[in-house]
Amino acid sequence: MLQLLDDLWRRFRNLVGMRLAVILIIVGVAAVAGYQFWGSQQTQQAAYRTEILTRGDIREMVSATGPIDALTTLALNFKTPGRLAELNIRVGDQVTAGQVLARLDTTVLEAQVAAAQADLDQALADYKKLLAGTRVEDRAVAESSVQSAYVTLNTDQSDLKSTQNTSEADLQVAQQEVNNAVVQLDDVQKSLVRTRDTNAADLTATQQEVDNAAIQLTDAQQNLTRVKGVNAADIAAVQQEIENAVTQVHDVQAGLELVQASNAADIEVAQHSVGLANTELQNAQVNLEQVVLPQNEKDIAVAQAGVQSAAVDLTNAQRDLEAVETGPEAVAVRNAQTSVADAEANLAAVQQVADANRRAAETSLANAQAELQSTKLYKSRVASDSDATMTQKADADTRVVQAQSSVNNAEINLEQVNAENAQQITSAQTQLNDARASLATAQANLDQARRNAQSQVDSAKAELDRQQADLARAQTQAAGNAQTAQNDITHATVRLPQAQAELKRAQAQAASSLQGAQQDVHQTNATLANAQAKLNQTQAQTDSALQSAQENINQANASLRSAEVSLRQIEAQAASALHNAEQQVHDVNNSLLMAQARLIQTQAQTSSSLQSAQAQIAQAESSLQSAVADYNKTVAPAHEQDLEAARARIENATARLWEAQENLDNAILRAPVAGTVAQVNGEVGEYIGSSATLSSSLSKPGDVRSGFILLTNLSGFKVIAEVNEVDIGRVAPGQRVEFTVDAYPERTFTGTVATITPVGTSTQDVINYNVEIVADPADVTLLPNMTANVNIVATERQDVVLVPKRAVDTRGGRKWVEVIRDGKPVEVAISAGLSDGIYSEVLEGLSEGDEVIVERIAAEALSSLEEMEEQRDKFLRLREIGGR
Repeated sequence: MLQLLDDLWRRFRNLVGMRLAVILIIVGVAAVAGYQFWGSQQTQQAAYRTEILTRGDIREMVSATGPIDALTTLALNFKTPGRLAELNIRVGDQVTAGQVLARLDTTVLEAQVAAAQADLDQALADYKKLLAGTRVEDRAVAESSVQSAYVTLNTDQSDLKSTQNTSEADLQVAQQEVNNAVVQLDDVQKSLVRTRDTNAADLTATQQEVDNAAIQLTDAQQNLTRVKGVNAADIAAVQQEIENAVTQVHDVQAGLELVQASNAADIEVAQHSVGLANTELQNAQVNLEQVVLPQNEKDIAVAQAGVQSAAVDLTNAQRDLEAVETGPEAVAVRNAQTSVADAEANLAAVQQVADANRRAAETSLANAQAELQSTKLYKSRVASDSDATMTQKADADTRVVQAQSSVNNAEINLEQVNAENAQQITSAQTQLNDARASLATAQANLDQARRNAQSQVDSAKAELDRQQADLARAQTQAAGNAQTAQNDITHATVRLPQAQAELKRAQAQAASSLQGAQQDVHQTNATLANAQAKLNQTQAQTDSALQSAQENINQANASLRSAEVSLRQIEAQAASALHNAEQQVHDVNNSLLMAQARLIQTQAQTSSSLQSAQAQIAQAESSLQSAVADYNKTVAPAHEQDLEAARARIENATARLWEAQENLDNAILRAPVAGTVAQVNGEVGEYIGSSATLSSSLSKPGDVRSGFILLTNLSGFKVIAEVNEVDIGRVAPGQRVEFTVDAYPERTFTGTVATITPVGTSTQDVINYNVEIVADPADVTLLPNMTANVNIVATERQDVVLVPKRAVDTRGGRKWVEVIRDGKPVEVAISAGLSDGIYSEVLEGLSEGDEVIVERIAAEALSSLEEMEEQRDKFLRLREIGGR
């Protein structure tokens, strides 16, 4: 039934849109729930989808994937490393067996062959010499070597004694030079100290003279500054008196002018005040009659009109507040509340249907698992039964596989049901959330409308209160304005006599102030004349004192310059004497260093000469011992051990010669078989390493990729397929294989299972085994590393009765099929064999031509289907009308 709903969903989803599809699914789910609830209590009419059984072939496949590779792949390398001198092939070239592919530089290898040949010749010569015995001339040579070694030893001993004597004399001379230089250095260092002391005393005395002259100059300059300061202060004081007198003259003159101007201004102000008082009295009378009284009446009328308008606005706002409770916002809230209730009921219904579907899927899964356990027990019994036939064992294996497949399908079905339930519940929950959101929005709109209306009422009340207050203020202000205008008239009436009296007082005061100011001007001019005479007398005294102080400064400057000249002369003489003394110390110190260096060099030469002489004596003694040993060896007969050693050296030299010749021969790389060059990993001039030659008989492509030249045979190919451990038991060598590649999507290639790698590999906790498949020749070119999609024919049956797998039901450890007989469905137990996932082989219970039920459709579902088709047709007609 769930499959039917899924088909209906796919049929109408693109035709009638998502919203209508959701409605149809809800209707279908409700129909399914009703069917499952009432199906056990009453019999309903049903429709069937059937299929006639026929004969055919069935194959059980094992699917896998893997890369394609050539049958033969060789990695060719030089056996010895070297620099590549010649490369005769490129990638893609066809080569034949024995063809020269590349050469290494053989210069070093040829030299190694020549050296090995020389070693072999020398070993043969030494062996022949041992066999021939000692010759007379060899004995004479050995005796001569011994005598020569004795003479050399005596000569070296005499040279050692002579060297020792010479070295002692040289060391004494060098030591004496060092001692003399030390004494001389001590003398010049003492002279340097004396020179420094003398120079310091002279410089101190002269510096004292310079300091005294500087002090004298400073005293003279301070005296000049003091004289300047005293006289300047006296002059400044007299000048300040003059400036004060001048300022006082200006002030009294300005006071006289100010008194004159002030008197005139006071009289003018008093006259102006009289005129203003007259004008103010007239204006106050006019303002009261023409402005204050008319304006008071106008303000009171405006305030009364504002009160009436505010009362009307308050009435309208209260009427709007009452209308909100019956308006569209309140209606929207009630509609949203109804939608929330409907969505909650729908969610509860969807959850009930989802629970029923889940329980049905879980029941199917439990039945499939029980069937799997039953088939496993049956397989165990068959396996432990010694009388069981291969057919029964195969049938038991097939039942286990089919039961496992049923469990897998039930698990998949349960996952699908859970997913569909989750989707439907999520959709219903989304509708509920949307309805709740709409309710919240509508409630918020209603609350906002209420707040707006109440705000208008409050505003109207506030405006009414404000207009009433304005009216009261206008009335109060009108009374105040009238009183103020009357007060202005009274004030102007009083102010006019006062202004007239003020005019008389200003005229009398002006005459008195003018006389006093004129007397101040005469007195200030006399003070200014006295201050000017005192300034002239002070300037004359200051000029005489400044001239005497300047003469003292000039004399002190002359004494300072003379002392500084003497100081520079003494400093120059002291520096010259000090430099000469330091130069003598430096020269004597250099002489000491040179004498010490010659002493060290003489000591080193003496030590080296003695060591060389002693080494020559040791070498002469060693040569004497070697000459005596050679003599003894020469005169002694050949031993068998020496002959064996000589023969061994010959064999070693022969082996080295063979190895060098082999390395020289291996510097040429030849193709072992015919093939195609797949890789060349090097260029002429590069250093090429060495490694063993590998074949392509490895587990998968990519294992052979480290050679200098990769040679492959493209005439044949193989596939390395990875097969899961669950399926590997059904794969065996010799089985036929079909595979496809993306390069030729319309082609199917064939092949045969060749080998199975016995060791598996683990990838993400899954064990896979590599199966090598040899591909049959094809008329198109396959290339290595193409990916092949493989189907291995594990088992095949021909001309058998086939039943659709979805028609088979498993209950109680057996398989049942509903067959139409006499127009009615009848359950028949069957025995099934192979299965390709769509059809199963019928072993017992059914025959060719039987009509089996593959799907049962309830009458309610048919009715719902007809209704949904009718709704779809209506929707399509409406959409066509809307489109036009």
